[in-house]
Amino acid sequence: PTLAPSWPEIAIAVWLAGALVVLLRQALGWWRAAAAVRRGRPLDDREWLTSLDRARRRVGCRRTVALVASPELTVPATLGLAAPVVLLPEHGRRWIADRRDAVLLHELVHVARGDWALRTLARLAVAVYWFNPLAWWAVRRLELEQELACDETVLGLGERAADYAGHLLGIAHLAG
Repeated sequence: PTLAPSWPEIAIAVWLAGALVVLLRQALGWWRAAAAVRRGRPLDDREWLTSLDRARRRVGCRRTVALVASPELTVPATLGLAAPVVLLPEHGRRWIADRRDAVLLHELVHVARGDWALRTLARLAVAVYWFNPLAWWAVRRLELEQELACDETVLGLGERAADYAGHLLGIAHLAG
């Protein structure tokens, strides 16, 4: 005779299926980001590298950070733990010096704070607690707070709020 699965077995199967969906979705995101880095072009001109060094000193970031421009992005992003990468939209190559400096400050604050690692850990926790809407809310809130903390740090480093806001709006407009 065949035995019907018990309720605990069904619950475990449902939980496991949900966790696998969340993990696969996260893995796809990591794969796409890594592919964007591989297909992107390193930003290795003197102006970008000088801005990067200046931003690293201002932020106090001792880590080596790669700069990569990708046509697949519309807004800047930072990823990676062992070898962090600031991934920029292709049109970022033409940004004025002030916007370039503001973006690099913001992204290097993410690197210095270890934000990518914490986001990764939080997203893995969501895979475990995928059924709980508070877990999803907490990750979104963490990501928002990380962005706000980086913005606050950039302003604390002496960037004028009106100029910084103008750069953010300009980037958002182009991402449109």
